[in-house]
Amino acid sequence: MRSLSTSEAAHRLNVSRSLVLQAIARGRLTAARSGSIWLVAEDDKFQGFSRKPSGRRPKDRKPAMILRRIHTRLASVYGGRLHGVVLYGSEARGEAMPDSDIDVLVLLRGPIAYGHEVERIIRALYQLDLEWRRPIHAQPVDVRAYESGECALYRNAKSEGILCHG
Repeated sequence: MRSLSTSEAAHRLNVSRSLVLQAIARGRLTAARSGSIWLVAEDDKFQGFSRKPSGRRPKDRKPAMILRRIHTRLASVYGGRLHGVVLYGSEARGEAMPDSDIDVLVLLRGPIAYGHEVERIIRALYQLDLEWRRPIHAQPVDVRAYESGECALYRNAKSEGILCHG
């Protein structure tokens, strides 16, 4: 049986390395730790591995529905100050597992009082977090900083994310 690094396995399976690591953690891929790296066994599980989670995702958990529901909640709190919401990460890429977290950037007009904004966002999204039984990681961002792409996270979210305008 041949072994591959997680990067090689990700390349062969045409998925992200993080998805390979999730599959190892869930027992969907056979692997062993060798020093600081995981070696993935190229066996029958490897051949049958699919990037899509098994089963169908409930309708209320599709990216467009997730984004719409989050946006609606935040619009009720921020009104015209809300420029938009960006869904990014595994959910936006279509690689989310049933227990994956939901990553969003909350694009706001005007100055950001980070602690205060995080508190408001948590209150607004708490019910969805409980309903979906998945953590929602929402970060408030000044829309000008996002549009300028001043940090790697914003550039990444712009390239892979799904934007819902306010």
